[in-house]
Amino acid sequence: MKMKITITNYAYLYARTDDFFDEKGMTEQLRACRRMAAELGVRLIGRFQECGVANTADDRTELKILLDTIEADNIAYVICADTSTLAATDDQLRDITRQIEAHGASVVIAKGNRILHFDNDHDAVAARG
Repeated sequence: MKMKITITNYAYLYARTDDFFDEKGMTEQLRACRRMAAELGVRLIGRFQECGVANTADDRTELKILLDTIEADNIAYVICADTSTLAATDDQLRDITRQIEAHGASVVIAKGNRILHFDNDHDAVAARG
């Protein structure tokens, strides 16, 4: 798969909780993502959040909208609080990360200050802090 390279200072924020009533968890995720955006010096131009949706769900509407609009908005980063926000398994995380990378953006995990990348040759997660 050929990757598009994007050079902008725009980012999306993606947050998700399993429990519809987990306001505290959602607030903590949003705060961590905003802090990471500030550290990166990027401007958040989209916030996608889902409450009461499992990370294994196939019907994550906000994630689908994010993936559909990422290229049009010329996004450089998709910032999440942690990997479990995006996916329940390594295979699912790899698939979502590759979809985002195909549009020229990188996945940034706020907890641990990591940028995710899956090496095409080894399928190994490479993270840098």
